[in-house]
Amino acid sequence: MSAFDPETLKYLDLAVQLEQNTSKFYKTALAKINDPNMKAMLNAVTEHESGHLRSITKVRDLYAAKQTARVKAAAALLKVHKPENPFTGMEQIEKLTEPGADLLALFDEAMALEQKANEFYLEAAEHAQGAFIKTYLRKLAQEETYHKEWLAAQKDAVCNDGYWLGIDHVNLEP
Repeated sequence: MSAFDPETLKYLDLAVQLEQNTSKFYKTALAKINDPNMKAMLNAVTEHESGHLRSITKVRDLYAAKQTARVKAAAALLKVHKPENPFTGMEQIEKLTEPGADLLALFDEAMALEQKANEFYLEAAEHAQGAFIKTYLRKLAQEETYHKEWLAAQKDAVCNDGYWLGIDHVNLEP
């Protein structure tokens, strides 16, 4: 690879660590949380983060091996998309009277992680060499923004409306 840059490799190594830590956070939260709707939401985000980890690990490994064409191909596979709603078609009968502190803390911590990941990828894109690597890192940053926005929307719905965003609900009033 003619454009191999040790600093770019350093950022790719850090990106792998970031995604490993984020995946660990979500998996630990899944094991501890009891709310089934929060579990469904966390499963959706965990799938995205696992995809990031697989992708960035592959890009990093290929970059370290100086396989330009394969790095470009692997980086090009990343498609930016917003998380899908895991609640489509579900029905919530009653409002959550008060979301538990564990749910609120989890939302806040998850949003903070997604924000930090976004900032890291934007910084990495500034320092990395190679247009395709910069583009790849910016795509990851955009996905992290979408994750944070999605988490914030879920938190707002639960805290303000008492219903998980996207779940059909019925009014129990006569």
